[in-house]
This record gives sequence, structure tokens and C-alpha cells, in this order.
Amino acid sequence: MVFSKSGEEIFVACVTLSFPEMKTLNTGFGRGDVRFPYTSGYFAFSAGTTIISAFEKMPKPDLIMFPGRGIAHPRKLGLASHLGVLLDLPTIACSKTPLWRDYPELSTRKGEFVVKVNENQTPIGAIVRTKAGVKPIFVTPGHKISIQSAVRIVLECCHKFRIPEPLRQARILAERVRDGGGTK
Repeated sequence: MVFSKSGEEIFVACVTLSFPEMKTLNTGFGRGDVRFPYTSGYFAFSAGTTIISAFEKMPKPDLIMFPGRGIAHPRKLGLASHLGVLLDLPTIACSKTPLWRDYPELSTRKGEFVVKVNENQTPIGAIVRTKAGVKPIFVTPGHKISIQSAVRIVLECCHKFRIPEPLRQARILAERVRDGGGTK
């Protein structure tokens, strides 16, 4: 699932891929008005209805990968957690942007990761090197999945690119729909 915003409209694209082959099985998209202005930390309120409507047009997936945050959120309820609960599905959140100010350096090898803990020493996510020699991404469980499983799945979804293939394909589709190119 990925979204793209244009003015007061939001465009959501969902791409279901086979695992681990990463072959496209289904696509879906949604378009809606932003009824709740974007406020940091409350993105599910801005885009949630449109995201759910896009998912309702597709066969139910086994797992959903979202851009953004899951439990590594100030209220422990980022987009992936919020919609994971509503959709009753396992969810993972991935971010290219650091979720934490301070995090340890990783080796430059693909597959390296460090689990991040909060102030109570509770694991909340991981810094993950998905491709050798590139910047890491930030992975956090959303709902019904462990950090270790989330990291393993994300790594298996990164064949050629830094970003997991489901998010990459959904971003391409969301931008095409936003720009009037449809789904073909």
C-alpha cells in the first residue's frame, strides 16, 4: 500500500505480489478527499478510509506492508498498526526516513539489522540494511507480527532495490493513477 497526495485528494494504490517471487497478482486503487487535515502522528485519520476502500476491491492478502510507522510511533499506533487492527491482518511498516534520532551504525552488508528499543527497553523496530552499501530503512511491526518476522519478510522482498518490492510497485501505481494514467 502506498499513497500519493495531490491538493486535497489522496490516491492510494495496493499491489498484491506472490511471495517470495514478487510477481504481481492483483492491483487496486482508491481516491478520496482528505477530510481530516494531515497532522503528524495522525495519518490514519487522513487516509484510512481511502486505504480501506482500496483494500475492499481486492482479494484479502496474507500481510500488508505500509510506508511509515507501526508500533514505533509516539502513541504506539502508527498507520500500519491502526489499519492492521481495523483490517485484522498482519502489517509491517517501512520508512526510508529515520524514525529515531540516534541509532547505531550497521555494517555495509545486506541483511544486517539492529533492533531498536524504546526508553523502557521494549523492542519497537529495526534499522535494516536491505542492499549492500546503501542507506538502511526503518522497519517496525504494525499488527500481528514480530520484529524478527517483519525484518525477514522485508529482506526477502528487497530483490534489486533498497525499498521492498510491494511498496515500490504500489508507489509506481499510485503516481500513475494520480497523474491520470490509470492502472494499465
